[in-house]
Amino acid sequence: PEVWEKECEPLRFLRAEQFDVPQAAKRICAYWQYRKKIFGPTKAFEPMTLSGCMSEDLEAIIARWDFTHLCPPDEKGRTVFYMDRSRRGYASEGISNSGLLRLLWYVSHVALEREDTQKNGVVLIIMFKLPSHAHFDRKTAKANFGSFRDALPVRVQAVHMLHMPEYMRHLFPVIKNLMGKHMRARMKIHNGSEYSVLSTLSGEFAFSPKHLPISMGGEYDHDTLGFIAERERVEGCSVLAVSPVPAAGPETAAATIETAAAAAAETEEDPSEPITEKVSKCEEERTKSETPQVVVVVEEKRDSHEGDN
Repeated sequence: PEVWEKECEPLRFLRAEQFDVPQAAKRICAYWQYRKKIFGPTKAFEPMTLSGCMSEDLEAIIARWDFTHLCPPDEKGRTVFYMDRSRRGYASEGISNSGLLRLLWYVSHVALEREDTQKNGVVLIIMFKLPSHAHFDRKTAKANFGSFRDALPVRVQAVHMLHMPEYMRHLFPVIKNLMGKHMRARMKIHNGSEYSVLSTLSGEFAFSPKHLPISMGGEYDHDTLGFIAERERVEGCSVLAVSPVPAAGPETAAATIETAAAAAAETEEDPSEPITEKVSKCEEERTKSETPQVVVVVEEKRDSHEGDN
């Protein structure tokens, strides 16, 4: 009952379907079918938290959290999901495609805690710079797009696919079919140099570079450890122990969407400085910094009123 009340609130599904009651009911049913298939018959009914549904994926996913994360909202107040499909080699690091799909669901639920996500919808930015067509997994793509299309209580307002390789043209009809009619009508493909793609997103689609990830030429540096620390606070659990070594890269307070937006707004950059030079500076800072050692420990915080439960 607690999981249902907190994570399957009917209003979320009604907003996603623009208050079409029959469609919202169908989405709720699909939501639980997908959730059971993705997380398993036991984990599916645990809370969508780091110490709940995600407890078995933490160590591997922390190492490659760059696959899916949230960026600050765009100029229209829509939540931005960034999915980097060019980050391959997960299997060799113990990260399965199913684990990455569970990460997508967790990040989606974090975004849904923000009412503006439910009302304004989301924008998907997908980096498709795959090394070869062999890295395209149809089953995983089907589950990813199907989750947004049929199950998760979010309304996809736009899909931006970046740097899609030439050899993927023969796979494009498959991708379009997996997306469904709604997302297909809102899809844009951006190819060319990093600068030209970033310029198009910044100009034609009103994305500020400071709200886009460094990995695609923007200025936003996602603070993974800060995000997890904030989720520990919100969820009342302790899953992360970090050695007292300074974190790599510039420090940010972007643990949630709101703090990410605030951090981006407070960052003052020289507008005359080329984007490529800014990216180079960030990379130099990363090189000079040491990477923190991460040890994952799942441990629920004890409530001071535990005796009352």
